[in-house]
Amino acid sequence: MKMEDFFSLGANGEVIEKHREQKSNFKLNQTDILMVIDVQPAYHHGCLDIVEQVVDKINKSKKPVIFFFVGKELDLDSLEQVQYYLLEHGLDQKKLNEIQFISKSYGYFRNWMDVHVSDEIVIRAIQEMTKNNLKDSREFCEYQWRNICGQKIPHNVKLTEENIFWPDFNTKLILNEKIKSIELIGGGRDECLKEIELLLLAHDKEVYVDEKLCYGVNYKPKNKVKAKL
Repeated sequence: MKMEDFFSLGANGEVIEKHREQKSNFKLNQTDILMVIDVQPAYHHGCLDIVEQVVDKINKSKKPVIFFFVGKELDLDSLEQVQYYLLEHGLDQKKLNEIQFISKSYGYFRNWMDVHVSDEIVIRAIQEMTKNNLKDSREFCEYQWRNICGQKIPHNVKLTEENIFWPDFNTKLILNEKIKSIELIGGGRDECLKEIELLLLAHDKEVYVDEKLCYGVNYKPKNKVKAKL
């Protein structure tokens, strides 16, 4: 299976888990895509313990690989820095040329995640945004709030007056209908990786998170990054 089985590219090269407790019957070798989240120099102290295992996994993978990283737009790493980092830790040059790299920011759904809005409500909110082509939860009307949570606004969201917003990368790349199942590795497990996981679950993708190849939530990037509101 090749990346082009799922995606087409424009002339300039542009890209034209159910919940953890629900995946007991899901087999890892059934996944269509391997997605790696934020294994990069800026988070080295966070991913130090897994980076070589992640690289080994990429080298051995027969699946297309999509690799997300927080990029220069937020004063973190350039594509070249990320690629050199992976090569330095053993990535095969041939494999490097096969990876689809995607630069992103983060914090799309964190404003709700960080005040403990449930995964179910976040997922329904993402679905409502998709259905109505909305980019920001502040655009929800009353009936949309009822569709999401049965009340005007979740109590913990009302307290903080925080919004969630649509990701800044081309989501068509990972929400392509030909992609049915995804393996996720990287991190932070309950931060950036969780945001991608929720986005995928909201679009009925089967998601397997390899917990052994995830890093934690305690490490912060060397440059403080704030979500756009």
